[in-house]
Amino acid sequence: MDDLTPQLAELGIQLAASAARNTASAITDKIGAMRASKSATDQVAALEQIVSDLIADKNELTRIAQAYQQELVAQQLTPGDIRYITDTVVPLLEQLADGMGNKAEGAQLKQQIQTFKPLLSGETVNILQLLGFNFRQGIGAPLTQRLKTLIDGSGDTGAALQAEALRTQRAAMELAADPTAYARFREMYPAG
Repeated sequence: MDDLTPQLAELGIQLAASAARNTASAITDKIGAMRASKSATDQVAALEQIVSDLIADKNELTRIAQAYQQELVAQQLTPGDIRYITDTVVPLLEQLADGMGNKAEGAQLKQQIQTFKPLLSGETVNILQLLGFNFRQGIGAPLTQRLKTLIDGSGDTGAALQAEALRTQRAAMELAADPTAYARFREMYPAG
């Protein structure tokens, strides 16, 4: 149930409550109680109340079904969405790869883009969605979170700083291992 949105969880609770109210035994108990009443007027009023409750519950079930459908539609990519992504985002990523300063990384990124491009076909997306894959949650949510951390600077800077410190230590060890390079370093930065 971790994958469910709060809206879907709430709809599930409402559906369970409605189903519990409308079990055959619950309706039978209401009719039995109604029959115990001696007055025909009371019996008619009780039957009208039962019918009214059933109609209200039917309307609630229709509303819940429509809400489920809206949630499902909101999570699925349409063929138009898929076309827009392939026609707009993929070329943008390819331009980004072409503009990278490091040509090897750019070529690697472009190769990865070409590898994943067939996954964005309408047929593949439809099959994956039928199997239960939620592109918006699986790709969109992590991408949104990653961009958020980049924008507000709340990313894992500790790990980046630690990696940079390790690179600096490694460079210092390489410098110390080369007597000529170490002598040049001492000339540039004499001990104070």
